[in-house]
Amino acid sequence: MRQESWSRPQVDLEVAEGDRFDFDEALLPDDSWEPTAADGDYEVAEILRHRDRRSARQGRILREFEVRWVGYSEPTWVAEENMNCPALLADYQDRLKAQGRYAVMQADDESA
Repeated sequence: MRQESWSRPQVDLEVAEGDRFDFDEALLPDDSWEPTAADGDYEVAEILRHRDRRSARQGRILREFEVRWVGYSEPTWVAEENMNCPALLADYQDRLKAQGRYAVMQADDESA
């Protein structure tokens, strides 16, 4: 036996312009959409390389990235879970893929 599809009830609400409430405007400060650099925040300029190491305590592989920071000359190693720059991580992964393809092409040329 086939059940007929149900239609949802619809109600049109009429709200006067003066009674409307803009939550964003009322509750958020004017500059809330602009990123702010709080004390202790650093901006990643470039991801240089990565390394994988085994955690002695947890026994799992941990990935770290060597990053160069905006305004600093010395790079540092940062754990993957502390990286907050998805666009730079995606660019770095794309660079790794491109390098891998280039290495495969070179190996193929040498074997021919």
